[in-house]
Amino acid sequence: MTSSFVVIKVIFSQVLVGYVVVFFTPLKSAKNFTRTFIMKFPTATILLIFTYGVGLFGSEDQGWEDSPGNKILDGTSMADYLDQNNDTGLFVEFFLPWCGHSRRLRSEFRRAAAILGGSPMFARVDCSTADGANICQQNEITYHPTLLFFQRGQAYEYLHRATADEMVKYCRRMMDQDVKSVDKIIQLVDMLEKEQVVVAAFLQDAQEIGEHFLVTARNLKDQLTFITITNPAIHNILGISSLPSYIILRQQQDAVTWQADESVEPESLIMKFGLWVSDWAVPLVEPLTQDNYYAKLGSGIPALILYRDDSTLSDMHQVALYKTAAYFKEKLNVATLDGIRYQQLALKMGIPPRTVPALVFVDVKNESHYVYPSSQTLREDLIFDFVQKVFAHEVSPTLRSAEAPMHDEGPVYTLVAKEFRGRVMDPGKDVLVNFRTRWCGFCNLLEPTYRSLAVSMAHVDTLVLYEFDVSNNDPEPYLNLTSYPTITLFSAHNKTALTYMGDRSVSAMTEFLQKHVSIKIESLPDGHLVSGEHAERVRSAIDLVRKFLMTVDVSDSVQMKNSISPILHQSSSS
Repeated sequence: MTSSFVVIKVIFSQVLVGYVVVFFTPLKSAKNFTRTFIMKFPTATILLIFTYGVGLFGSEDQGWEDSPGNKILDGTSMADYLDQNNDTGLFVEFFLPWCGHSRRLRSEFRRAAAILGGSPMFARVDCSTADGANICQQNEITYHPTLLFFQRGQAYEYLHRATADEMVKYCRRMMDQDVKSVDKIIQLVDMLEKEQVVVAAFLQDAQEIGEHFLVTARNLKDQLTFITITNPAIHNILGISSLPSYIILRQQQDAVTWQADESVEPESLIMKFGLWVSDWAVPLVEPLTQDNYYAKLGSGIPALILYRDDSTLSDMHQVALYKTAAYFKEKLNVATLDGIRYQQLALKMGIPPRTVPALVFVDVKNESHYVYPSSQTLREDLIFDFVQKVFAHEVSPTLRSAEAPMHDEGPVYTLVAKEFRGRVMDPGKDVLVNFRTRWCGFCNLLEPTYRSLAVSMAHVDTLVLYEFDVSNNDPEPYLNLTSYPTITLFSAHNKTALTYMGDRSVSAMTEFLQKHVSIKIESLPDGHLVSGEHAERVRSAIDLVRKFLMTVDVSDSVQMKNSISPILHQSSSS
């Protein structure tokens, strides 16, 4: 395999040299160059594309099979690896060679494998091959990449952040005991702060632990921490008098005790206990995943999202969310999101670049969001105060805004989000705004018509025409814009948004403006449109000129000219 790639790389380099020679060979004309390029190097072109494709897709596995503890699995080797690593575990990535997400995950997956050094075993399945497709179908793989951890006959899906550090942490958790023993109260406190939820069996002796507890711990070990406590001192501190007791301890929430039913069959007891744990052992703050996305952001309830990384600082900020999450439990969903992987989403939310960890309150129902001030520390009391102010409407939504242009000559002016209210709410101006996007075809078709309208209104000093690009500016949420382009009028005396719904022609939009603006628009005798006040001044000037023409003798034309000129000059300048 390796020698084949060496040959291919040599061919690739030779073809590349051929291209360089062509590009740097002096030719008398571009026509000669084109003929030489096409006629002399068709084979080179094909080879270049082929070798590049092999290098892009085929070479991804070069060196992978030779790395310790890693292998591309087929139907036979998959069964062997599952058997050999039944106790320690087998961590498998199901991927497609051309999938962008699979390619991005590859380096992190390999780095985690190198850190753990073969325990557990890391391997991959190429779902584009016949064998790989069968394995994917057997394991019900529906999207790529998917990571599964196989251990003791069970498959656990990895749903955490796609980083090497997080995978290492997850694998170490999976290789640890299903149930841990706790004999000090400080251990319990630290564990609860770190895990948020702990399922505890309070026992007189470790041997009396129920089978239902052990089976549930094995089934849910990738999600929850299960512990046994036999120390009487801890029992007394927590007020546990009845043994055995199975209790879910939850950060900032009331504990929940399992009410045993002795008449239930063992199989039914295991199922009921597992369902009870799944229902009640829900952490206050969860990572946002494909599985819980709709529950967190699709239910209409506001969400508080911490964009975080793998740092200790992010862990501390997550702990600082617990009080707020517990207090607003029925009114607010609290979650974390990988701020590195989803940095583009963070930018769209208005989070400044390179400011992870960062916090955002998302008002799902009103389609608005509020970014926690970057100048404030993410502290428990400050986070709580911030959320209270958002619910009380004491905080304005965060709006993305481009920078206003340094020089804007019109006749259509650029409006950005940070200046929207100041310019649109000017009581001395009627304001027309064209909300558009750069990639919208209809927006581009409207642009010359809108500019012609602005030119025709150039002498109306009480009317301003703006363009607002929503590609990099967030419009005010109350506008409820759903399609583009949208033309909206904010009249001088009534700033309620009035959306234009008529024909997109200059004449139709002119008629709309003349009907709905607060400050009247009139037409001069020569057809120019001006404001009513301006039109009155022009009419007064015309009347004054007529009086001069009626009273001044024609022989005094020079004197008449000198008298009229200042008047006309004053009228036109005003």
